[in-house]
Amino acid sequence: MDEAERTPASGPSTRGALLAGAGVVLILLAAFFVGAYVAPVVQVHLVVRNAEYRKGYDLSPLGDETRARERLRESLYLPRWVAPDRARTAEILRVCGYPDGEEALVEVLLDPRAPLDARLCIPAVFVAETDGDMDVKSRPWVEGLAKALGDPCGRVRVAAAAGLLRNEVWYITHVPEQSRVGKASAVLVRALRDSDVAVRRDAVGALADIGTFLLYNFDLAYDAGRILEKAVTPALEEALRDEDAAVREAARRALASMPWSRRPVARWGPREVKEQDEQDSAAPSP
Repeated sequence: MDEAERTPASGPSTRGALLAGAGVVLILLAAFFVGAYVAPVVQVHLVVRNAEYRKGYDLSPLGDETRARERLRESLYLPRWVAPDRARTAEILRVCGYPDGEEALVEVLLDPRAPLDARLCIPAVFVAETDGDMDVKSRPWVEGLAKALGDPCGRVRVAAAAGLLRNEVWYITHVPEQSRVGKASAVLVRALRDSDVAVRRDAVGALADIGTFLLYNFDLAYDAGRILEKAVTPALEEALRDEDAAVREAARRALASMPWSRRPVARWGPREVKEQDEQDSAAPSP
Protein backbone atom coordinates (compact mmCIF):
# COMPACT_ATOMS: atom_id res chain seq x y z
CA MET A 1 0.00 0.00 0.00
CA ASP A 2 1.49 3.33 -1.06
CA GLU A 3 1.76 6.55 0.97
CA ALA A 4 -1.30 8.17 -0.65
CA GLU A 5 -3.58 5.37 0.57
CA ARG A 6 -2.29 5.53 4.18
CA THR A 7 -2.65 9.31 4.67
CA PRO A 8 -6.51 9.59 4.90
CA ALA A 9 -6.61 6.93 7.60
CA SER A 10 -4.97 9.34 10.07
CA GLY A 11 -7.75 11.98 9.62
CA PRO A 12 -10.46 10.49 11.89
CA SER A 13 -8.06 9.73 14.70
CA THR A 14 -6.72 13.31 14.60
CA ARG A 15 -10.22 14.76 14.75
CA GLY A 16 -11.10 12.45 17.61
CA ALA A 17 -8.06 13.57 19.56
CA LEU A 18 -8.96 17.22 18.97
CA LEU A 19 -12.54 16.66 20.11
CA ALA A 20 -11.36 14.78 23.18
CA GLY A 21 -8.94 17.59 24.00
CA ALA A 22 -11.67 20.20 23.56
CA GLY A 23 -13.94 18.17 25.83
CA VAL A 24 -11.30 18.06 28.54
CA VAL A 25 -10.79 21.82 28.27
CA LEU A 26 -14.54 22.44 28.56
CA ILE A 27 -14.76 20.19 31.61
CA LEU A 28 -11.87 22.03 33.25
CA LEU A 29 -13.44 25.40 32.45
CA ALA A 30 -16.78 24.24 33.85
CA ALA A 31 -15.09 22.98 37.00
CA PHE A 32 -13.25 26.29 37.37
CA PHE A 33 -16.52 28.22 36.90
CA VAL A 34 -18.33 26.11 39.48
CA GLY A 35 -15.49 26.38 41.96
CA ALA A 36 -14.85 30.09 41.45
CA TYR A 37 -18.41 31.41 41.09
CA VAL A 38 -21.21 28.93 41.70
CA ALA A 39 -19.91 27.30 44.88
CA PRO A 40 -19.22 30.62 46.70
CA VAL A 41 -22.68 31.93 45.77
CA VAL A 42 -24.34 28.74 47.00
CA GLN A 43 -22.27 28.87 50.20
CA VAL A 44 -23.37 32.43 50.97
CA HIS A 45 -26.98 31.52 50.23
CA LEU A 46 -26.87 28.55 52.63
CA VAL A 47 -25.23 30.59 55.39
CA VAL A 48 -27.80 33.39 55.02
CA ARG A 49 -30.73 30.98 54.96
CA ASN A 50 -29.62 28.95 57.98
CA ALA A 51 -27.98 31.63 60.16
CA GLU A 52 -29.42 32.02 63.66
CA TYR A 53 -28.68 34.97 65.90
CA ARG A 54 -27.04 33.77 69.09
CA LYS A 55 -25.02 36.67 70.41
CA GLY A 56 -24.14 37.26 66.77
CA TYR A 57 -24.29 35.24 63.56
CA ASP A 58 -21.87 32.40 62.88
CA LEU A 59 -20.29 33.50 59.59
CA SER A 60 -17.12 31.44 59.92
CA PRO A 61 -17.89 29.42 56.74
CA LEU A 62 -17.49 32.69 54.81
CA GLY A 63 -14.04 33.47 56.23
CA ASP A 64 -12.98 36.07 58.73
CA GLU A 65 -15.19 39.07 59.51
CA THR A 66 -13.76 41.25 56.74
CA ARG A 67 -14.07 38.52 54.11
CA ALA A 68 -17.59 37.58 55.26
CA ARG A 69 -18.68 41.21 55.05
CA GLU A 70 -17.33 41.53 51.51
CA ARG A 71 -19.02 38.32 50.36
CA LEU A 72 -22.36 39.36 51.83
CA ARG A 73 -22.03 42.74 50.14
CA GLU A 74 -21.24 41.10 46.81
CA SER A 75 -24.31 38.89 47.19
CA LEU A 76 -26.54 41.97 47.21
CA TYR A 77 -25.29 42.80 43.71
CA LEU A 78 -26.25 39.43 42.24
CA PRO A 79 -29.52 38.96 40.31
CA ARG A 80 -32.45 38.11 42.53
CA TRP A 81 -32.91 34.68 40.98
CA VAL A 82 -29.35 33.87 42.07
CA ALA A 83 -29.47 35.47 45.54
CA PRO A 84 -33.12 35.82 46.55
CA ASP A 85 -32.72 36.55 50.28
CA ARG A 86 -32.18 40.31 49.95
CA ALA A 87 -33.53 41.53 53.27
CA ARG A 88 -32.03 38.63 55.21
CA THR A 89 -28.62 39.23 53.63
CA ALA A 90 -28.83 42.95 54.44
CA GLU A 91 -29.86 42.16 58.02
CA ILE A 92 -26.83 39.92 58.56
CA LEU A 93 -24.45 42.30 56.80
CA ARG A 94 -25.59 45.15 59.02
CA VAL A 95 -24.33 43.40 62.18
CA CYS A 96 -21.16 42.04 60.59
CA GLY A 97 -18.82 44.34 62.50
CA TYR A 98 -19.77 47.79 63.77
CA PRO A 99 -19.72 50.26 62.12
CA ASP A 100 -18.28 48.57 59.01
CA GLY A 101 -21.39 46.48 58.34
CA GLU A 102 -23.70 49.49 58.43
CA GLU A 103 -21.32 51.50 56.27
CA ALA A 104 -21.23 48.68 53.70
CA LEU A 105 -25.03 48.73 53.54
CA VAL A 106 -25.06 52.50 53.12
CA GLU A 107 -22.66 52.12 50.18
CA VAL A 108 -25.05 49.67 48.52
CA LEU A 109 -28.01 51.98 49.18
CA LEU A 110 -26.27 54.93 47.54
CA ASP A 111 -24.82 52.96 44.63
CA PRO A 112 -26.97 53.35 41.47
CA ARG A 113 -25.34 50.20 40.04
CA ALA A 114 -26.81 48.01 42.79
CA PRO A 115 -30.06 46.15 42.02
CA LEU A 116 -33.10 48.27 42.84
CA ASP A 117 -34.78 45.65 45.02
CA ALA A 118 -31.63 45.39 47.15
CA ARG A 119 -31.48 49.16 47.60
CA LEU A 120 -35.16 49.39 48.51
CA CYS A 121 -34.98 46.85 51.35
CA ILE A 122 -32.07 48.51 53.16
CA PRO A 123 -33.85 51.45 54.91
CA ALA A 124 -36.43 49.09 56.40
CA VAL A 125 -33.64 46.78 57.63
CA PHE A 126 -31.90 49.69 59.35
CA VAL A 127 -35.02 50.84 61.16
CA ALA A 128 -36.30 47.37 62.10
CA GLU A 129 -32.93 46.28 63.44
CA THR A 130 -32.41 49.33 65.69
CA ASP A 131 -35.72 49.50 67.56
CA GLY A 132 -34.88 50.19 71.17
CA ASP A 133 -31.36 51.51 70.50
CA MET A 134 -31.41 54.95 72.09
CA ASP A 135 -28.08 55.97 70.50
CA VAL A 136 -29.50 55.52 67.01
CA LYS A 137 -29.23 59.17 66.00
CA SER A 138 -25.44 58.93 66.02
CA ARG A 139 -25.39 55.85 63.79
CA PRO A 140 -23.85 56.19 60.30
CA TRP A 141 -26.94 54.87 58.54
CA VAL A 142 -29.04 57.84 59.65
CA GLU A 143 -26.87 60.20 57.62
CA GLY A 144 -26.84 57.62 54.83
CA LEU A 145 -30.62 57.76 54.60
CA ALA A 146 -30.47 61.55 54.63
CA LYS A 147 -28.09 61.45 51.64
CA ALA A 148 -30.42 59.04 49.83
CA LEU A 149 -33.16 61.68 49.94
CA GLY A 150 -31.41 63.21 46.91
CA ASP A 151 -31.00 59.95 44.98
CA PRO A 152 -31.87 60.09 41.25
CA CYS A 153 -34.24 57.12 41.68
CA GLY A 154 -37.64 58.15 43.02
CA ARG A 155 -38.34 54.82 44.70
CA VAL A 156 -35.04 54.95 46.60
CA ARG A 157 -35.86 58.49 47.77
CA VAL A 158 -39.22 57.31 49.06
CA ALA A 159 -37.71 54.30 50.88
CA ALA A 160 -35.10 56.54 52.53
CA ALA A 161 -37.69 59.14 53.54
CA ALA A 162 -39.96 56.47 55.00
CA GLY A 163 -37.04 55.05 56.99
CA LEU A 164 -36.09 58.45 58.39
CA LEU A 165 -39.66 59.26 59.38
CA ARG A 166 -40.15 55.88 60.99
CA ASN A 167 -36.91 56.40 62.91
CA GLU A 168 -37.93 59.85 64.15
CA VAL A 169 -41.33 58.53 65.17
CA TRP A 170 -39.90 55.59 67.14
CA TYR A 171 -37.33 57.64 69.03
CA ILE A 172 -39.79 60.29 70.11
CA THR A 173 -38.50 60.05 73.68
CA HIS A 174 -35.96 62.48 72.21
CA VAL A 175 -37.03 65.77 70.67
CA PRO A 176 -37.82 64.96 67.01
CA GLU A 177 -35.36 66.28 64.46
CA GLN A 178 -37.78 68.71 62.84
CA SER A 179 -35.49 69.60 59.93
CA ARG A 180 -35.01 65.91 59.14
CA VAL A 181 -38.73 65.18 59.47
CA GLY A 182 -39.47 68.16 57.26
CA LYS A 183 -37.05 67.08 54.52
CA ALA A 184 -38.29 63.50 54.54
CA SER A 185 -41.92 64.64 54.50
CA ALA A 186 -41.19 66.94 51.56
CA VAL A 187 -39.72 64.01 49.62
CA LEU A 188 -42.87 61.97 50.19
CA VAL A 189 -45.11 64.88 49.23
CA ARG A 190 -43.26 65.28 45.92
CA ALA A 191 -43.41 61.52 45.41
CA LEU A 192 -47.19 61.56 45.82
CA ARG A 193 -47.30 63.78 42.72
CA ASP A 194 -44.70 61.84 40.72
CA SER A 195 -45.54 60.76 37.18
CA ASP A 196 -44.36 57.19 37.95
CA VAL A 197 -47.22 55.24 39.52
CA ALA A 198 -44.75 52.92 41.29
CA VAL A 199 -43.23 55.92 43.11
CA ARG A 200 -46.70 57.17 44.10
CA ARG A 201 -47.67 53.74 45.39
CA ASP A 202 -44.48 53.47 47.44
CA ALA A 203 -44.98 56.94 48.94
CA VAL A 204 -48.62 56.57 49.91
CA GLY A 205 -48.02 53.04 51.19
CA ALA A 206 -45.20 54.28 53.41
CA LEU A 207 -47.39 57.05 54.82
CA ALA A 208 -50.21 54.60 55.47
CA ASP A 209 -47.85 52.29 57.37
CA ILE A 210 -46.35 55.14 59.40
CA GLY A 211 -49.81 56.50 60.11
CA THR A 212 -50.97 53.11 61.37
CA PHE A 213 -47.98 52.92 63.70
CA LEU A 214 -48.69 56.41 65.00
CA LEU A 215 -52.36 55.63 65.51
CA TYR A 216 -51.51 52.85 67.95
CA ASN A 217 -48.62 54.72 69.59
CA PHE A 218 -50.20 58.14 69.83
CA ASP A 219 -49.13 58.82 73.39
CA LEU A 220 -45.46 58.19 72.47
CA ALA A 221 -45.36 59.94 69.13
CA TYR A 222 -47.75 62.87 69.33
CA ASP A 223 -45.23 65.57 68.34
CA ALA A 224 -43.95 63.66 65.31
CA GLY A 225 -47.54 62.90 64.28
CA ARG A 226 -48.50 66.57 64.31
CA ILE A 227 -45.44 67.55 62.25
CA LEU A 228 -46.08 64.80 59.74
CA GLU A 229 -49.80 65.48 59.50
CA LYS A 230 -49.31 69.15 58.71
CA ALA A 231 -46.78 68.34 56.00
CA VAL A 232 -48.53 65.55 54.13
CA THR A 233 -52.30 65.85 54.62
CA PRO A 234 -52.95 68.18 51.62
CA ALA A 235 -51.00 65.88 49.29
CA LEU A 236 -52.83 62.82 50.63
CA GLU A 237 -56.15 64.52 49.97
CA GLU A 238 -55.02 65.09 46.37
CA ALA A 239 -54.06 61.41 46.16
CA LEU A 240 -57.69 60.49 46.84
CA ARG A 241 -58.33 61.53 43.24
CA ASP A 242 -55.35 59.63 41.80
CA GLU A 243 -55.99 57.65 38.62
CA ASP A 244 -54.54 54.52 40.26
CA ALA A 245 -56.92 52.59 42.52
CA ALA A 246 -54.13 51.29 44.78
CA VAL A 247 -52.91 54.84 45.42
CA ARG A 248 -56.43 56.03 46.23
CA GLU A 249 -57.03 53.18 48.68
CA ALA A 250 -53.70 53.68 50.48
CA ALA A 251 -54.38 57.44 50.68
CA ARG A 252 -57.72 56.77 52.37
CA ARG A 253 -55.98 54.44 54.81
CA ALA A 254 -53.28 57.01 55.57
CA LEU A 255 -55.74 59.87 56.09
CA ALA A 256 -57.81 57.72 58.43
CA SER A 257 -54.85 57.59 60.83
CA MET A 258 -53.43 61.09 60.38
CA PRO A 259 -55.72 63.66 62.10
CA TRP A 260 -54.29 63.37 65.61
CA SER A 261 -55.72 66.62 66.92
CA ARG A 262 -59.27 65.62 65.95
CA ARG A 263 -59.33 61.89 66.74
CA PRO A 264 -59.57 60.65 70.36
CA VAL A 265 -57.53 57.54 71.04
CA ALA A 266 -58.72 54.73 73.28
CA ARG A 267 -55.89 55.21 75.76
CA TRP A 268 -56.83 58.84 76.31
CA GLY A 269 -59.06 59.68 79.23
CA PRO A 270 -61.72 62.48 79.17
CA ARG A 271 -59.27 64.98 80.66
CA GLU A 272 -56.66 64.44 77.93
CA VAL A 273 -59.26 64.70 75.17
CA LYS A 274 -60.70 67.92 76.65
CA GLU A 275 -57.23 69.49 77.00
CA GLN A 276 -56.38 68.65 73.41
CA ASP A 277 -59.68 70.07 72.16
CA GLU A 278 -58.99 73.31 74.03
CA GLN A 279 -55.50 73.56 72.51
CA ASP A 280 -56.89 72.99 69.03
CA SER A 281 -59.56 75.65 69.52
CA ALA A 282 -56.99 78.19 70.75
CA ALA A 283 -54.52 77.47 67.94
CA PRO A 284 -54.50 80.12 65.18
CA SER A 285 -55.97 79.05 61.85
CA PRO A 286 -53.37 78.33 59.12
